[in-house]
Amino acid sequence: MGRILKIGIILTIPLFWLCAPKTVKPIKTEVVPLYEKEEAQVSPEEIKVEPVKPEETKAPTAMVSGFRVQIGAFRNKEGAETLASEARTRFTEKVYVEYIYPFYKVRVGDCATRSEAEILKQKAISLGYLDAFITPTQIESR
Repeated sequence: MGRILKIGIILTIPLFWLCAPKTVKPIKTEVVPLYEKEEAQVSPEEIKVEPVKPEETKAPTAMVSGFRVQIGAFRNKEGAETLASEARTRFTEKVYVEYIYPFYKVRVGDCATRSEAEILKQKAISLGYLDAFITPTQIESR
């Protein structure tokens, strides 16, 4: 047994030597500050100016206590996004993907009262989300 171990060690040492990384020569790059570069010569006629339409800014939405209906939970974001995408085609309510360690949770609606959430839960169950349940959370105020 000792002889086989010695032979194994003798054979693996050259293997490690062959697999060891070789020295790498650094690549020399030249950094030229922007102010030292030549500026492009462009005539004023070549410059096209188009008016920019200002984007509409939405006021931040206030968050209040309410309820949502959870229809799924996943360890990976891709699974949650797939379910959310499917749910967006089936529900008229907003569908959210929320990460609450350690799961990505797919939730539906912004229900101000528990009775609204009960109705939404029954809708989810009728659409095939049999494990749907109500969860208290912060929702967007109306």
